[in-house]
Amino acid sequence: TASVDKYLDELTGCFNRKYFSHKLISYMDTQRIVKNRYGSEIQKYGDDLYGVFMIDIDHFKSINDVYGHAMGDVVLKSVGKLLRETIGDNGVVIRNGGEEFVIVYLAKFPFDFSTVAERINQAFRDSIKVPSSGGIKGRDVTCSIGFVSYPFFDGAEHVFGLKEHVDLSDMAMYVSKTTGRDRWNELKATRVPTDKIDKSMYLNSPEYGLKRGYYTLRDREGEHTSIMNN
Repeated sequence: TASVDKYLDELTGCFNRKYFSHKLISYMDTQRIVKNRYGSEIQKYGDDLYGVFMIDIDHFKSINDVYGHAMGDVVLKSVGKLLRETIGDNGVVIRNGGEEFVIVYLAKFPFDFSTVAERINQAFRDSIKVPSSGGIKGRDVTCSIGFVSYPFFDGAEHVFGLKEHVDLSDMAMYVSKTTGRDRWNELKATRVPTDKIDKSMYLNSPEYGLKRGYYTLRDREGEHTSIMNN
């Protein structure tokens, strides 16, 4: 069903937002129900693990402005192909809109999803380029990545669905954007909220959650309890 044209983004060959909302959310809900009914709360070797990634092409607006929208489309098409080939059969790639892509990646416990983020960052550096054109020098193209584990914390799937996990990964991606680009950040839950939380702040303001100790940020340098500017 997912391969039907209405669920594909014509330009990039990735799935579209309709697939995300009509198919992927219900699939993830089904996986949760099955796990809750037959699984164990304790993660065991070989159990399914999911990572939810948000990828944003760095300085994409300037590509359109300097090289033209036709070149921007070429870059988007190349990025879609690269992400699909990098992820392979281990997940799905969705064009979230504009220059943003969502990935839901399936792995087996134990697994560190930062290896996927590193692979994507490096693949961009190696493969995504804007060629010189009309006397304008070409340039490299990089990406900023944010990701979280699904569920974010034990029992989080009862509180946050897939859409909220995308919001969390988007927040981590925003940190990557504001701290230098061409990098990844993971948002890691440190404690389950026992007090009343402002859900909109929890899902949209990293400062809110970091200050209250709900989560930490992890990048290539390690874990941090505040946003690290490099």
